[in-house]
Amino acid sequence: MSFSFLRTGCLLATLLTLIPYPSSAADLKFQPPKAEELALKSVASAPGAHAVILQWTEVQDDTLGTSTTYLRIKILTDEGRKYGEIEIPYLRGSQRVSDIRARTIRPDGTIVPFEGNVYDKTILKTRRSKLLAKTFAVPEVTAGSIIEYRYTIAWDNTYLYSSVWPIQRELPILKGLLELKPSDQYAAYFSYFGLPEGVVPVKDGKTYSLTIENVPAFEEEEFAPPSDSLKARVQFVYTTNQFKDVESYWVREGKEWAEAVEDFIGKRSGIKQAAAELVVASDTNEQKLRKIYDRVQKIRNLTYVDDKTEQEEKREKLRDNRHVEDVLRNGYGYQSEINRLYVALARALGFTAEVVRVCERDDRIFMKEIADGRQLNGEVLVVEIDGNQTFLDPGTPNAPYGLLSWEYTGVPGIRLNKSRGGTWLQTPAAEARDTLIRRNADLRIEDDLLKGTVTVSWEGQSAMIRRLMGYEKDAVARKKEIEDDLKAMFPDGSVVELAELTGLDESAVALVAKAKVEIRDAAVSAGTRVITPLSIFQLTAKNPFSAETRRHPLMFNYAYRVEDEVKLSLPEGFNVETAPHPVSLDRKLLTYSNEWSRDGATVVVKRRFSLNGIQFAIESYPAFRLFYGKMLTSDAEKLVLKKGA
Repeated sequence: MSFSFLRTGCLLATLLTLIPYPSSAADLKFQPPKAEELALKSVASAPGAHAVILQWTEVQDDTLGTSTTYLRIKILTDEGRKYGEIEIPYLRGSQRVSDIRARTIRPDGTIVPFEGNVYDKTILKTRRSKLLAKTFAVPEVTAGSIIEYRYTIAWDNTYLYSSVWPIQRELPILKGLLELKPSDQYAAYFSYFGLPEGVVPVKDGKTYSLTIENVPAFEEEEFAPPSDSLKARVQFVYTTNQFKDVESYWVREGKEWAEAVEDFIGKRSGIKQAAAELVVASDTNEQKLRKIYDRVQKIRNLTYVDDKTEQEEKREKLRDNRHVEDVLRNGYGYQSEINRLYVALARALGFTAEVVRVCERDDRIFMKEIADGRQLNGEVLVVEIDGNQTFLDPGTPNAPYGLLSWEYTGVPGIRLNKSRGGTWLQTPAAEARDTLIRRNADLRIEDDLLKGTVTVSWEGQSAMIRRLMGYEKDAVARKKEIEDDLKAMFPDGSVVELAELTGLDESAVALVAKAKVEIRDAAVSAGTRVITPLSIFQLTAKNPFSAETRRHPLMFNYAYRVEDEVKLSLPEGFNVETAPHPVSLDRKLLTYSNEWSRDGATVVVKRRFSLNGIQFAIESYPAFRLFYGKMLTSDAEKLVLKKGA
């Protein structure tokens, strides 16, 4: 087995050393409590921590396809008791969890074994997989307790999976041991992020070991890059191709991907005939491309279908698609298969069209210097039309023509070519003009309620997300999801009844929801006066940037615009006594305005906001914090009405 070692940074100021261990068996056994552990009240390196990991051991054997994990956690405060609720994540269909053992060591040193039930729950669903968790509660967890648990995850060892070990976890780690026995069937290499200078793997026989001490907890922040791309980590990557440098690796990967794609597409007479039947001679080039786009989007998308039981799969008996003609004939396919069918149809009409492998930025941040093909885990396509490149993704249900789903925007990718391997490119950025949220309200005051109707329309990315949430769900479930979305805009106890929903199954129009509402605790009566908010849709908004400092760069899913208009009918006999001054903020990448006017017995409030970028350096945080602070202060302003004499 040959290894190539890469370093990608040195950000974590902590003590990590790599040393050989003759055996890790002892580190996987439950340990008798030590007096100093029982007496531990706090940790100097992690002041204020509610719990700490005393020992984390993970031993992985890729020759067997197993990984055994042992964790020993000290509960320091009552708030830390929540860490007695254990979740063991695993991938449905490819991993199995077994040999779960757990116990609690009381503060007096006595032991309570776990003898309860273990449950399954879904914790994350993506286009590619479903992440489940084995969950259970360790008994009698109190401040001062130590909880221990151990489990084994197994997989089919005929498959090799590159491993990523995030060194940072939710809790501080006092001591840890990570051990790997790799397979010798393929070339492999290590890469690192956030480890101290000079740290290199040390091999003992066929095993690599890494010990860690005093690792700080990872601190999550809202609107940050994917957490696994920020944590200190060690990656062990298998590769089927030998390469002299990173550039040659990507060339080889591109050629292999292109070969697989072109074999699936091929040159098939059925595709040429199908393409010809979709268009007429008088169509413009764009009309032709839009027609085949509409056709392939009608194909059932298996990537977004809920997982089925084995019995359901047997009943459905879906055959594998061997090539694009099968996708067309069978009427179903996965996201990449649908995109490849589009490429085949476009080529059949004489267009230049190719598949592009891209990094999905909801999952990771691409690092070209890391020779790991899994980073380019998504596929879109590019077609040349009248001298211009147009990026498309018909493989995402209800994605509008010409608009990529946000995770594919502004990311690097390889435009695949069988002979050259491919050409590096950057997909178009998600711009604010592509996504608009309009929120309109027509309300009246009744006691402490605001009653009336609201209409919300979503366009672009905001509509695509909501359509995907409802893909292949029944009407009741889809209605509830949108209704819950509307309810989240208003205080608890408010009533929202969805009256009309349009555009849920179309990509070229806005998704529009109309609802009757009763907004609770929005109006306050004080003698002859009534006080009510103006920015109705911001009643539950919180400042995500209230902290004085920040650790991570800023990253948003997509740029967007919001346009609000609220019409408030004044109670009979009431006039406006005081109202906030209009506010306008313009920081180019962030804009905001809020103003009101009166039209007879109606107050009209117009609020505008736009975010015109998605990635911002940490140095931008003070400006963001100041802007959001001013915006939310304006949003909180009240209108005071007074009853006339």
